[in-house]
Amino acid sequence: TRGAVSSLVTVDPAAWELNASEVFTTNGYGMLRSPWNVAKDPHLIRANVTMGYYTSYIASPRCAEFYMAMNYSDILDFTRFAQSNAHGAIHTIIGGVSNVDWKGWFGDLNFTRGEEIGLQGFGIVKRLWRSGKMECPSACAADTPLAECGCKCPGLANWDDDTLTEAFRDAAGAFNESTWYMNGKDR
Repeated sequence: TRGAVSSLVTVDPAAWELNASEVFTTNGYGMLRSPWNVAKDPHLIRANVTMGYYTSYIASPRCAEFYMAMNYSDILDFTRFAQSNAHGAIHTIIGGVSNVDWKGWFGDLNFTRGEEIGLQGFGIVKRLWRSGKMECPSACAADTPLAECGCKCPGLANWDDDTLTEAFRDAAGAFNESTWYMNGKDR
């Protein structure tokens, strides 16, 4: 969705008068976005859906969340709180994982841990791309449909449940009792 303020913020390098030599990373449409964020809208985008799962984030973190995070004395408690409340919400709200339906895909595969993975989608997609398990196009014409400019995991059609689990475990860590997002709730 686009609100009044976000419609004024552009991610088009031309609007910032940047030369191609000054722009090191863009998505396939040439926007100042991560390669895995294939949105072609030149404005800031907000979403409340991550990989097909609704998130509980309805607004960006405010001073109160940062204040609470800075009052933790235990590093593990601080990290857990900051990751999901003071930092992760930003990626969820403006990250490029709103046009992906992992929920449906996982359901079709009868993969039972989908929601745990889906709500961590931004980090997983980023690490899949960085590890080379997912490839994203470097250039797409403006009229190229999103589905044709999206990132792909080579050989995905041949991945079985064990290979899929291993790829996601490598990208996101173990999915067990220690996973921070379980059943759509922050631990």
